[in-house]
Order: sequence, then structure tokens, then C-alpha cells
Amino acid sequence: LWFFLASVSIAVNNVVLSELFDPYKQYLATIILIILILSITLSISKMLVGLFNLWAEKQGQGFPSTTMFTNFVYIIVWGIGLMIILDSLKIAITPILTALGVGGLAISLALKDTLRVYNKYYMAKYNNVRAYQ
Repeated sequence: LWFFLASVSIAVNNVVLSELFDPYKQYLATIILIILILSITLSISKMLVGLFNLWAEKQGQGFPSTTMFTNFVYIIVWGIGLMIILDSLKIAITPILTALGVGGLAISLALKDTLRVYNKYYMAKYNNVRAYQ
């Protein structure tokens, strides 16, 4: 797929068209770039999840919920891929990151008391307090 995208990209850039079709050439080049970024993101996410699962198997019984961690790896890698796509489309990602940070802080401060009550209830009900070894 990557060689095909590279050859189509070279062909699109070297084709001489009238000035009427120049914007379409730019759109096609942008679409090819987005497909390339998505393909690389998919490959990296599969590779990292495979490596994480291999590492978790070697650890033995230390990771009972590896699907949660693999989903976390998927979310992180696809989020980075999405930010690279938005940056290649000339969309500023710094306001988005700032809004997510401020929103996360606001949500964490708003839910602080609720999570504390839930935590106390959970520990009291299931007696899930053990000393760290």
C-alpha cells in the first residue's frame, strides 16, 4: 500500500495539467497523505499492541486486565495519528489540546467528591484494602 501511495503521489505531482485542475491536484495529494498517515498509524498501533501483549504474557499474573491497557494504547496511538492528520490539513491543534486539558481539569475537580464517596463505598463493601508488598 505504501509503495502504491508513493507512486500515485509521484504521478500526481509530475502530471502536467491546465491551471483549472491545480486545486484538484492539491486535494488528491492531501487525500493520499491522509491515507498514508492512517496506514502508518494502523501499523504502529498493531505493532505496539502486539509488543505490549507479548510483554504482558512474559510478566505472568501481573496484568489481569490487559484489554484495558491495549485499548489505552490504541487510543493514544490513534489520537497522535489524528493530531498529525489535523496538522497536515493546516488545522491548529494547540487550541484543541488546551481545551482538552482545561476540560479534563474541570471534570476532575467537579467529580472529586463523587469519586471519593464511591471509593469509600467500594472499599467498605468489598473489603478490598490490602497492604502493598
